[in-house]
Amino acid sequence: TKTLDEFIQQEETKVRKNALALQQIARDRKNDFDKAQKQRLDDFLKSDATEAQKAEAVKKYNESIAESEASLQAYIVSINENTNATVAAGVID
Repeated sequence: TKTLDEFIQQEETKVRKNALALQQIARDRKNDFDKAQKQRLDDFLKSDATEAQKAEAVKKYNESIAESEASLQAYIVSINENTNATVAAGVID
């Protein structure tokens, strides 16, 4: 019936909006992490550390940002897969 179809559509919309909210929270946390890592790097680069130590710090910074991005992307894929499975199964809260 039309009412049931509308209800199902509304619930699917809720599930998808929740997934988008989770993705945004994850992006915000990643951005906060990136900013904190950048600040730590900048502070270290201003220190009396040797050039070799500074180069190593830059390398570690770049690695941590890349790992953070990979982790975020994997998490978003997981959210999308779970959302699609939930919608396909018709599981509604």
